[in-house]
Amino acid sequence: MIAAVSCSYIAIALWYLFGITRGRWTFNPAPLFVLQQLAFFLGLLPLLDPAIEADNVHLYMCFGALCMFIAGNVFCQIALPNARASRSFWAASICRVETMRRFNVLIGSIISVSVVVCFAYYKAVGYNLFLMGIASVIIGRVQQYDVSTLRLNAYAGSQYFAPGYVNQFKNVLFPLLLSYLFARYILLRRRTDLFIVIALFPLCLVFILGTGQRGPFFLACITTVLFFMACLPRKSKRIVIAMISVLFFMFMLLSTFILGRTVTSVQSKGDVATLVTEVGDRFSTVNQESAVFGFQYIYEQPLHYGLGEWVYAFKGLIPGHEERLSLSEELFRLSYGTARGTAPVSIWGEAWYEFGIGGVLGLAFCLGILYHAVYARLCRGEKTLGRLLTYAGLTVILGMWGIGGPEALFNTGLITVLMLMVLLEASVKLSGSRGFVNVPVGGRRWFSPSQRRQKRIDLERQGSVYGVGRGEMR
Repeated sequence: MIAAVSCSYIAIALWYLFGITRGRWTFNPAPLFVLQQLAFFLGLLPLLDPAIEADNVHLYMCFGALCMFIAGNVFCQIALPNARASRSFWAASICRVETMRRFNVLIGSIISVSVVVCFAYYKAVGYNLFLMGIASVIIGRVQQYDVSTLRLNAYAGSQYFAPGYVNQFKNVLFPLLLSYLFARYILLRRRTDLFIVIALFPLCLVFILGTGQRGPFFLACITTVLFFMACLPRKSKRIVIAMISVLFFMFMLLSTFILGRTVTSVQSKGDVATLVTEVGDRFSTVNQESAVFGFQYIYEQPLHYGLGEWVYAFKGLIPGHEERLSLSEELFRLSYGTARGTAPVSIWGEAWYEFGIGGVLGLAFCLGILYHAVYARLCRGEKTLGRLLTYAGLTVILGMWGIGGPEALFNTGLITVLMLMVLLEASVKLSGSRGFVNVPVGGRRWFSPSQRRQKRIDLERQGSVYGVGRGEMR
């Protein structure tokens, strides 16, 4: 039976990805969510025991959730058809780039606040794990500190450092806005944007990796890649995405080595292979193991009808300590004998814990509707660089939600990205349309002389919005 359900799951997921949503993947959280769920399911299968009733129910629950999500998404596609709008939106060869003064002041202010908040946070914590690890690598010494304890103390120690709020600047706003400035530099060749990116990119890396958490770095890289794929010309897109892929792989290996869980020194090819394996396990087995064990525990518990983990999780978003052990901490305690860590369950496990199978199927159906509504709203709006940036963030936050309850969306920046969207749109409306530059992004000959001349003419017609005169375009 497990084989039949598994084959059906894979077949339905592939039919949805390459049939129903074929050609509509860009910035669409629904296919990203199904793809993420498929990868999670494939990692889950080897861990399920047919002799355990909870594992069999877990399998059927995942299958039912996938079917209900797709049903909700298809239902919303029928109610809000957007195939034509989607084709028109992505076929458009013009991307409007915001260059108005108020817009630039807003971006500069948010970046400045992000830098100050991150510096204040690490000063209060007293250390930066990434820098400590780099120092150990440079001087060639084995780490003399307990990485696990330092990592946990940064966000769940005896002192409260408001890590969830800092994460909104460190993991969301700072990398998002640096991505915007770099994309704008490639499109318009404004040297100020490049200077800011070069100066602040190392800080961004140190901040985002400084707590020893690799998940935010992964999400930031995925968001950046999706954003660049949607807004950059083809030639630049390939080069930039290749660079990001290399940087991602290199820093994921480095941050994994700094954690020192399996490799404390790299002396052979075998150590490198072990690091690569550990990085792969981080995305293919770790969360699946906690999800399986967690559902076995949840299956024996009574339903909580929204008053269990979810209500305490939302209370935990309020500044201050929450005295009660969370579900993920309780599962970690049962697994390892200590509550100094987390073992989160999947979103379907969380929904079962609160409302049972009805909660799982209802949540999946509603998510299918919501995700298509978000995509439809994108395609019915204007194709500007600022909108592409915020919808890239929304796509990844919604599409990669596979672990934890609804509070996980807040922790990964959903409200922050929505607030950023409102602020960017408000600054554009206050400035009017004079601060836009229309940029073609679809052709291969992006840096041809004719395009450079046309770009210079467009800027001169708009009053040289960059403050440069005739003959000064670069």
